[in-house]
Amino acid sequence: MTKAWQVGAAACLVRSAPPPDNAPVSEPRFYCTSLAADQLSLTGPEARHALRSRRLGPGDRVVLFDGAGTEVVARISSTPTRDEMVLAVQGRRSLPRPAVSCLTVAVGVCKALRQRWLVEKLTELGIGGFLPVRCERSTVLPGRSTVAKWRRFAIAAAKQSRQAWLPQVAEPQDFANVIAATSAFDSAFLASAQVSAQPILTVLSQLDRPPQRLLVVVGPEGGLTDAEQSAVLAAGFQPVRVGPTTLRVETAAIALAATVAAWADGGRS
Repeated sequence: MTKAWQVGAAACLVRSAPPPDNAPVSEPRFYCTSLAADQLSLTGPEARHALRSRRLGPGDRVVLFDGAGTEVVARISSTPTRDEMVLAVQGRRSLPRPAVSCLTVAVGVCKALRQRWLVEKLTELGIGGFLPVRCERSTVLPGRSTVAKWRRFAIAAAKQSRQAWLPQVAEPQDFANVIAATSAFDSAFLASAQVSAQPILTVLSQLDRPPQRLLVVVGPEGGLTDAEQSAVLAAGFQPVRVGPTTLRVETAAIALAATVAAWADGGRS
């Protein structure tokens, strides 16, 4: 796997560990990419949020996470500027990936507010990767600045849901590239409104072993073209559904991810 968005975590083989009894649950959380040192400096938007919005200062305790499984409890030592704070680390721990981090969700891009909501909710569920897809009927074509916004939304959602892991939010990919990468995954599903599609829980329960890499594709608002539908089925994607009704793009993606999360976290047959 050479592409950055080809997420592959063996998390479906290990259930998520609950936080220890003494895990901090009330301290404000902030994202920091490097947590190795015993004294840390937090700058930029996260520091501004802490100092201006949360009105924190020397002596206050916070939790920092790096999006890759590490959390530290730290106390603010000083605030040299309004955009910087220095912190002394008091504790450090590594957390396993959520079981559902084996899942990459590829979605035809929605309109702005719905896309933000989609990224936030998928992050809260703990998926491993989010892949925006350009389809023939796509009406929204995001640029690089838009993807950067989505990554910030993911960070905010991880802070709110008290997670130590961030999903990999990829650059938009053409639908054909997604189809070509099917071999990178153990199982690949296509969200379908057809009555003939099997419920996703039924399909998951029939797997020989829990997948280490699972891909779910949800088409755009206008649906896949006949050519795209033929290509995805020819590539071995299995049509699945989560209910008898026709769902909007973001609803379908979240419902599928939530079902996989519940199954992976202990609801497996």
